[in-house]
Amino acid sequence: MCSALSRHGWRPAIPFAENLMRQSREELRSLERALGRLAEARKPRDEMKKRLGEVIDKLTKATGDACHAAMEEHVQVLTVTADEYVGERLRPASLMKRLARFQAEWPDTLRAHIMAATVPIIREAQAALA
Repeated sequence: MCSALSRHGWRPAIPFAENLMRQSREELRSLERALGRLAEARKPRDEMKKRLGEVIDKLTKATGDACHAAMEEHVQVLTVTADEYVGERLRPASLMKRLARFQAEWPDTLRAHIMAATVPIIREAQAALA
């Protein structure tokens, strides 16, 4: 039977399979090298994502703390104003002026608190990138 297969140009399957396995191993080694190069190429990106996450966490906490501090400051102003009004040391017209000033100053006060809390974090992050 072997002689009949060899007459028609059929080769035994074992050398063919060995050759196929060798080529497969070479391809796998090539793919492993490519994956290694990809992992090395992604390291700076992954490090940047990690740093960015840390900066965002710091900014989030600092912003929350700054808003809390600004709110406490303004609640104290409102409390003092209300106490003066209730104690009849403040006339209605003066109360309205204070409240109008409070409303006008609130955005700037909040912005100042947030900037004071976040700018140092942003500068620190910029310095780390330089």
